[in-house]
Amino acid sequence: MSVVEKGLTPIMPAAHRGDIKIVDVLVLHEEFEENGLSKPLDTYLNETLCMADACGQTEVASVLLDYGADKDAQAENALTPLVWEAYIDARTNKRATALHYAARNGRFQVARLLFDSGADVDALGDKLNTLLMEAVPEEHLKVGDLLQSSGARIYMPDKHERTALHLAVEREELAVVKLLLDSGDDVWVYTADNQGFTPLMTAAWWG
Repeated sequence: MSVVEKGLTPIMPAAHRGDIKIVDVLVLHEEFEENGLSKPLDTYLNETLCMADACGQTEVASVLLDYGADKDAQAENALTPLVWEAYIDARTNKRATALHYAARNGRFQVARLLFDSGADVDALGDKLNTLLMEAVPEEHLKVGDLLQSSGARIYMPDKHERTALHLAVEREELAVVKLLLDSGDDVWVYTADNQGFTPLMTAAWWG
């Protein structure tokens, strides 16, 4: 299967549009080529799952999972997760799982599908960023609440020892701050990052 401009295979626009019939036909191909090199079916499925997830195409994601896509896979092609039309500001991240994209883009239905399929709620990105950190924006509160209720470890720190609470306070996401405080121990208010700042100090700093 050929690769079109921007590194996208034909199945990816179909996944973006939510065209299940075309996805169903294309996914039956056992391999596709990129720059003259063949990729195995599992890589093909996993990269397409990241695309479907970021676009909020729950039904396409379900089809890909049924065909054997790995719910916890990390996309090998750093370009694949970019959603060129649907979410132009999406960033590449070779270590991000499908759940990272769901949390980052506030895709509640896709996140729930992945949770129901047993996806890892404590998966870490390349900077040790947790799923809750990705879901910090208040408009993604439903995803954050789903993560919390699904047993995600709320106060896992990133590589800078910052927690989701640090980020929520810094961005003044009050509803998210309340969600995190209501579901955890108050001791985390006083836990410092590698610069010595606690969430409480961050709140004072940002006013």
